[in-house]
Amino acid sequence: MYREGDRVMVSVTRGMGIRAVLFAYVFPFFVLMAVLIGCTAAGVAETWAGVASLAAAALYYAVLSLMKAKFEKQIIFNITKI
Repeated sequence: MYREGDRVMVSVTRGMGIRAVLFAYVFPFFVLMAVLIGCTAAGVAETWAGVASLAAAALYYAVLSLMKAKFEKQIIFNITKI
């Protein structure tokens, strides 16, 4: 068993790490770019297209935050003594 003061290494599986990167960085990038390109193609001024794309990314992160409990149940941490 582990005791206070033991040196340990905490890790997750490679799949969990990739999934975290996708949800934290890749998907919001695509949301931001899709809204930016869509607004620009629709003739919206660049300033407002930028604001809309940032708002869409903020909304994405807000929804992700609401789903936090679901993600917490799926993450498995591995603890190894070193």
